[in-house]
Amino acid sequence: MVCCVSMVQAEDIVVLRTGKIVRGKIVQYKNGSLSIQNNEGKVLKGSIANVKEIQFDKPAGSKISTETPKAFEGAKGRYHLFILSGQSNMVGVNPATSFTPTVAAEFGEDNVIVVKAAWKSQPISKWYKKWAPSPNAAPKEGNGALYDHLMEKVNSEIKGKTLRTITLIWMQGEQDAAGYGNVYKASLEGLIEQFRTDMKRQDLNFVIGRLSDFSHKKYPHWQMVREVQVEIAEADKRGAWIDTDDLNARTVSHGGKTFEVNDLHYNGEGYKTLGKRFAEKAITLIKKK
Repeated sequence: MVCCVSMVQAEDIVVLRTGKIVRGKIVQYKNGSLSIQNNEGKVLKGSIANVKEIQFDKPAGSKISTETPKAFEGAKGRYHLFILSGQSNMVGVNPATSFTPTVAAEFGEDNVIVVKAAWKSQPISKWYKKWAPSPNAAPKEGNGALYDHLMEKVNSEIKGKTLRTITLIWMQGEQDAAGYGNVYKASLEGLIEQFRTDMKRQDLNFVIGRLSDFSHKKYPHWQMVREVQVEIAEADKRGAWIDTDDLNARTVSHGGKTFEVNDLHYNGEGYKTLGKRFAEKAITLIKKK
């Protein structure tokens, strides 16, 4: 929680969401509220949720007392941002069916922003810019191309908005299970830090959809990736994972017989359940804070 900000002989600039600009000295920034003494000596008070941007003018000797490294990190903004990304099993999720209604019911429809961008059959290297095929190899050219597309979409949606929380919803790993499970841990940890650094939010939450119980000789590292996903989620206080083992059951007919198989992809009801589980776990993370 931000304690307070004390500025001496400096002009700070506060840009409100209405476009109005207030110049003066910030005398208090605490518990989601802000007070600024304008150049006429009048003290103006208001909610940080109404502020678009703050520019601190810090002369020599001025002090900022805060428990967080950046002014807006953990600030009492208005919106809860949810970023949904991954490969084919994320492609199958329609946020409007179950994810968005669940988070909107918890936080209010006008207080949530849901951004989804997913692509079929893509490895984590398309998101993580420092991905390499082995620990000692150099990053490959073209890494992070899909991440850039995703962030363009995110930045467009959040422009001019103050964010209360950010939660990444991640459903990916099938492609890497085909042979790059040995570098998946470093890649996923690096990607999470990439999001946190680029968005200047070390308090970013994340929920990982663990790969299902599907198995095939085409994916020799499937179990390795499953274990890594759980390990990363459980090691981070802002991380969590969800089970998908019951979402991929499909009924198949062959040779006059009907039997159930654990498929690579989920069925229609499975994707609806997946979205709801993601939302519920995200809400738990946010409320835990």
